Amino acid sequence: MARTKAEIKAWEHEMAQRATEQLSALADTQKFKQYLRQNAAFHGYSVRNVLLINMQHPNATRVAGFKQWDKLGRHIRKGEHAIKITMPIVKRLTPEEQVKYKTTAERAIVGYRYGSVFDVSQTNGKALLSATDFIKERLGDHQNVERLYHAVVDAINTEGHVKVSEAPIDEPGVRGFFRPSTQEIVI
Repeated sequence: MARTKAEIKAWEHEMAQRATEQLSALADTQKFKQYLRQNAAFHGYSVRNVLLINMQHPNATRVAGFKQWDKLGRHIRKGEHAIKITMPIVKRLTPEEQVKYKTTAERAIVGYRYGSVFDVSQTNGKALLSATDFIKERLGDHQNVERLYHAVVDAINTEGHVKVSEAPIDEPGVRGFFRPSTQEIVI
C-alpha cells in the first residue's frame, strides 16, 4: 500500500517522538544514573599523563586511583604494579604570595609529584556498566529503522551544520567518525 508524503512525514514525526520519549525514560532509570555516576568517577587526564599511562600500560582503557576503584566496588589485585602519573601539588596562597604572583586565586599549583593509578584490567570486583548495556546492537533489525534512518540523515543534511555521508571504513571495529575539515560525519 502506497503512502502519501503527508502520511510518511506524520510517521517520521511519530517515530522521532517515540525515540525521544524512550531516551528520556532511559535517562531517568536508576541503572543509567548509576552508569553516569560511574563514568564521572574517571578523571580526564592531561596529554602528558595519557602518554605516561600508555607507555606503562599500552592496553589501558579505564584508569583510576586506589580509592576511586574502592568506591566503584573494585579492588586492585595483589601483585599488580601501579601506573605512575604526575599529580599537581596545590597550596593555599598567603596574602603576600598573592601579591607576589599578582593573583587573587586562593590556591595555586606549586609543583608536581608522582601518583599511582591502575587500569580496570588490574582490578576485580563489581562489574562496571558500559554504554553497550543501553544500546541494542541489532536495532537495524526493526522493520522501520531504514526509513527512519534515511529521514534523520536527510534532515541533518538539509538543516544541520554538519553533513552525514556513508563510505567504506577500513579500520576494524570502527563504524563511523567525524571529519572536522569538512564538518562531516562518515558512517
